[in-house]
Amino acid sequence: MIVVALVLVVLLAVLLPQMVRTKHSAVCINNLKQVSLAHLLYRDDHQLAFYPGEVSTNEGGTLEYLKRGALSEYFKRLTNEFLGAKALVCPSDHRKAARSFETLSNSNLSYFVNADIGHLGGGLQPFNRVVIALGDRNVTNGTGPLARTISVTQSNQLGWNKEMHNKGRRGSQPLLGNVAMIDGSVRTLTSTGLQQAFNYEGSSRLVLP
Repeated sequence: MIVVALVLVVLLAVLLPQMVRTKHSAVCINNLKQVSLAHLLYRDDHQLAFYPGEVSTNEGGTLEYLKRGALSEYFKRLTNEFLGAKALVCPSDHRKAARSFETLSNSNLSYFVNADIGHLGGGLQPFNRVVIALGDRNVTNGTGPLARTISVTQSNQLGWNKEMHNKGRRGSQPLLGNVAMIDGSVRTLTSTGLQQAFNYEGSSRLVLP
């Protein structure tokens, strides 16, 4: 019985962290899907074929907010489409959700925004391509963690860092992250998959919180 108990303890020690990561990842995917769907609702509510980052703040959009990296102000413009500010934080992230949209800041966000979505399949163009609209904030192209805007080109090596879902991941395990598409779906990609997706789309500017 002692041997069986020891085996169970070892198994729990090995499997429990993985189970927690899996649960957190599932919640994060659901949250990101809510955020993505909020963008689609914005399009419907404003009777526009544009995303908020394509429309000036003078016309109810968020274009100027994205230009200066004010993602909290960007998401505040979508409050009518959200169930709550909690959806803006992934449980795998160390960041905490804001108590309300009034107190929302960039430190309460876990997702980047593709500022060039209108040039890559949004706008008046039909959904004949699946384009990344948002994604986990732990994306990098080697410019360092202080970069608020990442310029993505085919010559850059885009990928995920070891924050959020990748904490404790061993060197042989691929780094993973979630991205939301303009059709409202969410995908989990490796660093290689993320790079390939943006190679297909062309140059982009990813605004990070």
